Amino acid sequence: MVYLSDNLTVIPEGIFCCCTSLKNLTWPQNLITIEEDAFCCSGLETASLPDSLEVIGMGAFDSCEYLAEVKLPKNLRVLDNRAFVWCPKLKEITIPKSLTTWGEMTFASCESLEKVNFENGFNLNAIPRSTFEDCWVLKQFDIPESITTIESYAFEKCYSLRTMVFPNTISTINSYAFYDCEKLLS
Repeated sequence: MVYLSDNLTVIPEGIFCCCTSLKNLTWPQNLITIEEDAFCCSGLETASLPDSLEVIGMGAFDSCEYLAEVKLPKNLRVLDNRAFVWCPKLKEITIPKSLTTWGEMTFASCESLEKVNFENGFNLNAIPRSTFEDCWVLKQFDIPESITTIESYAFEKCYSLRTMVFPNTISTINSYAFYDCEKLLS
């Protein structure tokens, strides 16, 4: 176990990248930013991120093959591109209403992702490109009322996706948004 000081506000780029034996750590309670690739390819199993955290950088948890549980903080503003791409054991995620920037491919290839929740009051207007691509066991998805656009490939190869609940606010669905969703019924 790694114990990080509460005085630490930034976890630097690539600091624990490829640390495959790193399973757990104590998160600094004053943490504001996790930079690019900070934990990519690490052995982390859980990430209960502190509420002080505002930014998760590009690929911060990319290819964390043992990461099964993540608690996103209530004050998170930025979830950058590929933040949690290929975390094959991740089963559920709750997107906080504080989010102002949501990058592409955020949860792509999270093969075990079954459930995506949105905090009440979520107000972004688009589901970014390839965000849930290759989430093979995702069966149902309720789109928040604030969403007006579903970007290209957002749900590509969600093989188990059967039901989508579209609010009346949807005005744009871009090309290939549901490409190869072979079980989509309604």
